Amino acid sequence: MRVPTIALLLMSATAASAGEIQDLRRNSGVAAVEQAGSSFGEAADHGITEIGIERTACYGWCPIYTFIVKSDGNFRYTGEDYVKRKGSFTGTVPKYDFNMLAQFIALSGYVALADGYTNAVTDNPTVFTMVVMNGQRKIVSNYANAGPKELWAIEELIDHLLDKATWN
Repeated sequence: MRVPTIALLLMSATAASAGEIQDLRRNSGVAAVEQAGSSFGEAADHGITEIGIERTACYGWCPIYTFIVKSDGNFRYTGEDYVKRKGSFTGTVPKYDFNMLAQFIALSGYVALADGYTNAVTDNPTVFTMVVMNGQRKIVSNYANAGPKELWAIEELIDHLLDKATWN
């Protein structure tokens, strides 16, 4: 199936204003190796040390932000537009909630997902999710909510961690 030229142009325009996770995907490849022996908290059986989400712009009022949380509960957040908090922030989320999300991600087959999903439409945001599991970084691009329902659930659950955040 061919993607219309306008959709390709839109995706190119979105790539030009990349955020942190999109840059990681572009610069280090989809399955880049993370340094082993990280000090981000105790290892759990899920093997996940980092989870992130990044939502990009659309032609409307789509929230634009990046949220990356480590297994010790520490996170960094950058809100750009159409969000409650604009700017760069840090904070913590409960380790229990991180571990529950990490278990779900591990059991959902996230690492077997395709590297990207797209619909042949315009005016939609891209959602990048990132997971570092067993030292391997996996980033999935989801334009116009084209991915499977498991990916949608992971995106929603990562966002839900923000509801439990203690901001510094």
